[in-house]
Order: sequence, then structure tokens, then C-alpha cells
Amino acid sequence: MNDRDFLTMLEKRQSEGSNVCVGLDVDYWNEQFIPDSRTPELAVTEHAFAVIMQTRTIAAAYKLNWAFYLQLGDDGIRILRSIVDFVRLYADCVPIILDGKFGDIGNTGKAYARTAFEIVKADAVTVNPYMGVADVTAPFLAYPGKFCYVLVKTSNPGSGELQGLSVGYTLARMFFFEEVARNAKRLGSDRLGAVVGATFPSELKLLRDNYPDMQFLVPGLGAQGGSPEAIALAGPNTIFNSSRGIVFADDPYNAAAELHNLISGSLYSQ
Repeated sequence: MNDRDFLTMLEKRQSEGSNVCVGLDVDYWNEQFIPDSRTPELAVTEHAFAVIMQTRTIAAAYKLNWAFYLQLGDDGIRILRSIVDFVRLYADCVPIILDGKFGDIGNTGKAYARTAFEIVKADAVTVNPYMGVADVTAPFLAYPGKFCYVLVKTSNPGSGELQGLSVGYTLARMFFFEEVARNAKRLGSDRLGAVVGATFPSELKLLRDNYPDMQFLVPGLGAQGGSPEAIALAGPNTIFNSSRGIVFADDPYNAAAELHNLISGSLYSQ
């Protein structure tokens, strides 16, 4: 039986005024990372543990991009799992997102879901909807209490290549990213949210206006150049991710607190 419901946990954190998603992307080969341990496993886990302990009172969620752990080879999944276990031990009220951008179907999709929820023991995932929102999310939503953030309008500069295409055959034409969001909403599940980049505030506003109750995961603030005005546009049922800006900061607590204060000032001072 699942005793962790992602949406319940997240909404509780949000009701307490927490909207910061801490991206635990401890990239061993990033030039900002100076390992002080003898092995990649010790360096990465010790660094992640320290960030968790410093940010656990602020974080609304932790997000782990699994590519940074798979690149560590045979130890990767074990390291990833040890970090998840550490969160559950010392910050159990904070839900965990596995950022894998999963996008397959059938038995392959089931294998990804089993890995995310039974092996890594995450509470939510990110998914790529290219093969169809319903087919891609079905294996993950088969797990009670779990959640999927669907890539809708991503923060990278080239996202418009496909996401910005105009689709439809009537006067009611829309952008491809709008159709993805519409399909996610049409499934009628409250366990589907949207990834919407802070680097595209007008698109973010359009999506929020159309889907006021949907949970958003907003990357792109800080290192990617996202505008702070995106915070107010996204609204309170949103978590704003920062990865490099927190995990590689000289003081992760202060970095997370600064983001928290920026979000609070935009969302709750009006």
C-alpha cells in the first residue's frame, strides 16, 4: 500500500508557503563542482546530503535528473536511491520528482514506471508526450498516489521548433504546446501537471489562464535566464525549480532562501 501521495504532500508544502523545487543535480563533471572525496560515489552523495540538510525546511519538492546519476556507471542507480532514502529519512514531508523525461509506451513504459517508483522510489516523474499523452502517462498513473509532469512548453531556446507549431484545421487553431496541455487536461486526472519554462512568460500566462488549477513545474529561473515576472504569472499552484543555482552555491541555504523570498514576494504580497 502506498503511504505517500505526491499531490497531498505537495499541496501541504504549498499551503505552508513553500514553492521552491530544489534540483539535486549533482553533476560530478560540472566545472562548478569541486569534489572533496576520493570517489565519485562519496563526493556526489555527501554533497547531495549536505544540500538536503540545508534546504529541507524551504523545499516544496526535490527533483533529481537521473542523467547525472546514470553517467556514474554501475553505481548510478545505487547513488540515486541512497539520495532518495536520505530525503525520506531527514525530509520525509518533501516529495521527490524523478526527472527522466520518460516517453515510451507499453512494456517499455511499464519498465520505466517500475524503475521510477519501485526501485528509485520517487513520488513523481516528468514525461515526454511525443508518443501521446495518454499512452505515455498510463504506466505511471497505474501507481496510486503518483504524479506526472508533462513537458508542455520547455525552457530551452529551441523548444519552439515543435512546441511552437500551429496545429488544427479550423478557425480554432492553436500552438502544439497548447494541444499537449489540452490533451493532458482532457484525460481528467488531477495527477497530471505541466512543465512550463520561465523563459517564455507569454506562453506561461496563456497556459495559466486556460488551466488555473493545474500544477505547474517551472524551470528556467536563474542560470537559464527566466524572467522573475514569470513567478506571478504562474500562480501559487506552482513549484519553481532551481538546480545549479542552489546545489553549486557557496551557501545552498541562502540560495534557496533568496529564491523562496523572491517567490513569496511575487505571489503573496499582492
